[in-house]
Amino acid sequence: MQMPVLFMQQNAIEEAMQEEERQRDCECIQAAQQAKNNIIVYAWTQDGMEPTIYEFQEGFLFPNFFFSHDMLRKLCILSDDTAQMPPIQRYNCVLDTWMHFDVGHMVTLHDHDGGALLVKNACVKDCVDLGHHLQKLTHLSSPNIAKALPAEHKYMRAASHAKSSCPPSP
Repeated sequence: MQMPVLFMQQNAIEEAMQEEERQRDCECIQAAQQAKNNIIVYAWTQDGMEPTIYEFQEGFLFPNFFFSHDMLRKLCILSDDTAQMPPIQRYNCVLDTWMHFDVGHMVTLHDHDGGALLVKNACVKDCVDLGHHLQKLTHLSSPNIAKALPAEHKYMRAASHAKSSCPPSP
């Protein structure tokens, strides 16, 4: 006994629809993962010049960021014709100082880094707007919604309760 043709056609249509839904779900998951994978790097390559500011979303897995040759080229610290690797430094917020590092160095970002890294050619002494960028990183203006949500909830309940318990105005 064979299954009816109509059933076989409907089964094929449903399988195709399920596959399309699976593909959409997979794309949504990948997009959400990539959105989390976001680091801004400020790079000073010359004295008295504004930094190159580059936002990376690929080539690393947050919170670990690798300073590869490709990443350093994008930051204009290396060029294709660079014969010798220039000395590079990264600003360490915890120690409040510049530290040398090598290509391939991995940095693990923490909350105090603000999702950003500061790097420079070791020869650069005048990092334009360094203080401004450091201040932005240490005084992040956007609140952490996950940590602030309970307090926001409490505030809204109290405000709602206060409004409902107030007598009507004349």
